Amino acid sequence: MKNVILVVDDDKTNLIRAQKLLTPQYRIAACNSGNAALKYLEEHRPDLILLDINMPEQDGIETFKHIRAIEGLEDVPIVFLTASGNSGDVATAALLGAVDYIKKPFQPEELLKRVRRVLDKDKISKIESGKMDIRMVLWVIRFPWRLGLLQWRMLMMP
Repeated sequence: MKNVILVVDDDKTNLIRAQKLLTPQYRIAACNSGNAALKYLEEHRPDLILLDINMPEQDGIETFKHIRAIEGLEDVPIVFLTASGNSGDVATAALLGAVDYIKKPFQPEELLKRVRRVLDKDKISKIESGKMDIRMVLWVIRFPWRLGLLQWRMLMMP
């Protein structure tokens, strides 16, 4: 089962570009505003969120704060993907707990590399925090073709 990435950007071109680049390896959900993202998150829990800062109505910083207030989404990694060159935005994102900040226009290889790194770190932290049983990890290493069953088991874990 592929990881799910929520991409939030008010620019349709950026949404399409990110979708085309990430779709071969990940399942992509796309929202064109912070409010649409919050509505999506009422019923879904992605593995990663790519969030634009500069959006009308509700900017990415406000959206980030709302996401962190939703029960069950406190630990979903969020990467800001934005054209903003404001160093204050970078500092605010870091203080709030964003795991990365990628400037647009992004280089495809750079985006893929950073997304992989964030998702790999998230898996390692789940193992270390005890959210993933080490026996399951060893089982997947021994039988990688059974990864889908492991992901199903993880969904069933409290």
